[in-house]
Amino acid sequence: MRGDSYYAGIRVVQDIIRQGSATNANNPFAFNPDNDPRKRLGVVAKAGGWITPNFQVEATALGSEVKTSFDGSPVTADLNVQSISMANLRGIYFLPRDFSIMATYGGSLDRSTVRGAFPAIFNSHSLQATVQLEKKMKIGRIFAGMDHEIQGVTSTTKFAATSRTNVAGFLGAQLNSDRHVVEGMFRHDENSQFGNYDTYSLSLARKLGESWRVGAITSSSFKAPTFNDLYFPMTFGFGGNPNLKPERGRMHEAFISYNAGGASYRIGYFINTIKDAIVINRIFSQVENISEARIDGFEFTGIQPIGRRWAMRTNVTIQDPRNQQLNTILPRRSKVFGTVVMRYASGNFAAEAIARGEGERYDDNENIHKLPAMIIAGFSASYKIRQGPALRVQIDNLFDKEYQPAVGFNGIPRTVWASISHTF
Repeated sequence: MRGDSYYAGIRVVQDIIRQGSATNANNPFAFNPDNDPRKRLGVVAKAGGWITPNFQVEATALGSEVKTSFDGSPVTADLNVQSISMANLRGIYFLPRDFSIMATYGGSLDRSTVRGAFPAIFNSHSLQATVQLEKKMKIGRIFAGMDHEIQGVTSTTKFAATSRTNVAGFLGAQLNSDRHVVEGMFRHDENSQFGNYDTYSLSLARKLGESWRVGAITSSSFKAPTFNDLYFPMTFGFGGNPNLKPERGRMHEAFISYNAGGASYRIGYFINTIKDAIVINRIFSQVENISEARIDGFEFTGIQPIGRRWAMRTNVTIQDPRNQQLNTILPRRSKVFGTVVMRYASGNFAAEAIARGEGERYDDNENIHKLPAMIIAGFSASYKIRQGPALRVQIDNLFDKEYQPAVGFNGIPRTVWASISHTF
């Protein structure tokens, strides 16, 4: 439903994956030649509107349940039932002199119940609140704010730390002049489990006429291990690692871009360095830190209209993802990967053909087990029934190609899923 000052919508997604075994004979621990289907049901609802001419609110809720069969041993029927729920409320109040204040409060809950050879329960939850003050100007905007997050975990395994908090403050600016575009942000976090850390991002672009830009970006990052990384109970030979350290990274990029007449292209050269990078170990039993990783290479993205109804999207990355400690390729990272999408749209109907490719990659830090290159095709179509609901069908792995995302594990076969959404 949509009126002059309000809107509401709902979307329902259902899919069922019917496949053979989740593992294959290359798995020395848990190969079981049974059937391992997966079922998913998800619902997303959103509503919002203008309470007064200066005050806007929006509420979002999401719920899903996924039942995934897997192989925990050669003789058991194993099942993971995961339910995820999330809700948040956002409000924006517009003040005089182009000031505005935005506040968001929300929570999420992730529950996993594992049945079979290694029964376990693992539940995590999070509450987060954010407040941001913004000032709009003729040449852009400046903003500042803070957020507070509380995370907790309960499990069949007992841990010394079952909760943590993160308090952060941030400020930033986005400025746009006749010749330059400048964006910058600084953030300070205080994490009860991993201490204090600062991160930043800064970008500068020079306009060359109406269509071209050249620029550079530099940034730092901090990634705390998730509760799953740290504490997930040992299940089918894989479990958490409570000794993990946070990742710390730096990224630098130089780029050139073009945007005109509906077409856009961008090519950039990037260098990412990561200290204490979190990767899967060589026997696929847990994640671990490596002292330093470096990923550098080129990324190309492009959108090209073809006539009135057709368009092509392309994304290609050529990189060297290297474990600096061992001078090997990072596990499960290809040197070449990309996606090509051909889209057709006419009236209320749209369809897309998708091809996703990855080059050869290794399954371990030592680069002993190699995974072959692969190309996976897909298709999707959607149709909006006048002012009523929108129907969407998507087919992943259209040609039912067999592949291994990891040694001993089968990839997802042809999958057909459907959704219906409606805005009231």
